[in-house]
Amino acid sequence: MGELLTCPFCLGQWVATGLISAWSSAPRATPLVAALFTSLTVADLLQFGYDKVQQEVTG
Repeated sequence: MGELLTCPFCLGQWVATGLISAWSSAPRATPLVAALFTSLTVADLLQFGYDKVQQEVTG
């Protein structure tokens, strides 16, 4: 059970299932939550890119 909650790929399936369920019950609010998750993902990707550049510069 713990691995299902800590694995990023497994957690993605749980989040997707929750979004689909939420879309059925609250179709107007769900895109806002999806946009929140999208912006968090973009921020994480930018942070990973920044860290990689920093490692290359500092050697």
